[in-house]
Amino acid sequence: MTTSKNTIEEVSARRFARAAIGYLSVVALLGFLGGTLALSAQIDEEVLEQAAAVRAGALSGEGGGAGAVDGDALARFLEGLAAMEDEISLAFVARGAGAEAIAVGDPRLMSELEDVTESLAPGQARSLGRGRRATVVELEGRTRVFVALDGGGWLDRVRTLGLLLVGFVAAGALLAFLFGRAFGASVARAVRAVGQGPEPLADAPRELQVLDAAVRAAGAERDRSRVLSAGLAHDVRGPIQSLLTRTQVSLDDPATPDAARAVLRENQRALRRLARTVDNVVAWTIPRPPGGGPGPVDACEALAGRLVAEEAGAADKGVFFDAERRGLCPVALDAEELVLAVRNLVSNAIAWTPPGGAVTLVVERECEGGAVRVVVDDDGPGVPEDAYAEIFSPFRKRGEHAGAYGLGLALVRAIAERAGGAVEVRRSPSGGARFTLTLPAAAGGRRAE
Repeated sequence: MTTSKNTIEEVSARRFARAAIGYLSVVALLGFLGGTLALSAQIDEEVLEQAAAVRAGALSGEGGGAGAVDGDALARFLEGLAAMEDEISLAFVARGAGAEAIAVGDPRLMSELEDVTESLAPGQARSLGRGRRATVVELEGRTRVFVALDGGGWLDRVRTLGLLLVGFVAAGALLAFLFGRAFGASVARAVRAVGQGPEPLADAPRELQVLDAAVRAAGAERDRSRVLSAGLAHDVRGPIQSLLTRTQVSLDDPATPDAARAVLRENQRALRRLARTVDNVVAWTIPRPPGGGPGPVDACEALAGRLVAEEAGAADKGVFFDAERRGLCPVALDAEELVLAVRNLVSNAIAWTPPGGAVTLVVERECEGGAVRVVVDDDGPGVPEDAYAEIFSPFRKRGEHAGAYGLGLALVRAIAERAGGAVEVRRSPSGGARFTLTLPAAAGGRRAE
């Protein structure tokens, strides 16, 4: 199972921020498009106003008087119009009697006007490109004045509007992030209170009260199951040890018949499996905090002399067992948990190795400051690839050879993950199974008690 590193505060803050960015971006985009369209309409209106000013000037006499066009007067009037504007550029080209040579204003606009004079119509603004418009005004005497306007300077307003909208979205996202974090913190406090404290939640929302009641009921049932399992395991452990002792005494007695010895050895193997199962049940039912318990402890030293039962079981079955411990291997793990995990791996390997096969145990440190590895290889049939993950689930038996209740490998994984490590299974060089228990190396080691 993968544990998420995200807290409720972080998730809430990010979701609020993403939602704010989405909504505000749409608002900003609509505002930007609206501003751009408004500016385009303003440029159209401006070029038409310039055309109206030309007509008004001509009718008032400034452009040559009614009924005739004075080229010099019209040129002076147009030059005056062009000089009045600062943010925009203007160009005027006149055609008709007495106005053949009039061209006033921005040369680039005049050049563009020359290309579109035939397509312009009075009272209509035609686009010449980005921010540029053109129109035509008809005067007396079949004189036409072509007007071009470049409102590119006004486009700075659009850029300013865009920057303001970007700032608006960023500020809104920041506020939403902070609000989401505060909201998430309040939700997290409420969630953390679920199932905690001596009394049920009274002032929480109804949904949290239902969840609190369910958590408390599950906790009570779990505690009852743990007490029952631990009590049964404790009561059974004593008789099992007594039977093992008596069996060993009978096997050591020279007067015991050979036929009885074979039965006693089979009973001894069954009792050892049962004892290991009881140990696993006790370890499984005892709640332990994460972090691996007290430590650090040297893994090699902690395992010294602690695998006697496994060695004896391998010898009885005719399986060669070799254990190799390389150097100082300090791990932040309780010595008893480490021994229990390794015993389960070794016992599992022996159970699946046929007589005449071999089981090897290697405890080593990968490199200076690296992890500590416990590798167990066997000569058994191996584990199918599609069962690599499933085999570590509780109550998943590999087969009748296991002779237990499927807690051994699940317990190994629980111990490894609690210590911040991992366990995996692959194919061994001999074709059997290779179980690798990886544990974080501690800064130093202490002697195992």
